[in-house]
Amino acid sequence: MAVPNYQGFLKRTTCLVPTWRAWFLFAIISIIGGIGLFSTVHPFLAVHQPIPSEILVSEGWLPDYDLVEVKREFDRGKYKLLLATGLPLERGSYLLSYRTNAHVAAATLVELNK
Repeated sequence: MAVPNYQGFLKRTTCLVPTWRAWFLFAIISIIGGIGLFSTVHPFLAVHQPIPSEILVSEGWLPDYDLVEVKREFDRGKYKLLLATGLPLERGSYLLSYRTNAHVAAATLVELNK
């Protein structure tokens, strides 16, 4: 049977494909690596060792219950200034007087301080 030429754009070749043993080994390595990653990443990312400072910085996208904790930390520490960071609001900014997540967080913190 003749193999078509495909006008020089394609050619027939042979290639190696993984066997079931190779897929099994890949799965075992992936599972062990995933377990190792998930068991070590939390202590690395969740470190809470604040350094002495007069400024407390908070993310503006935090939900209200986390902003309550930010206020408690501000009151507990010897901070003089609280900064909220945030990107522009993606929805509803024309309906509200707040243009960024930082403005919303600041307004929430002001209300919590009353």
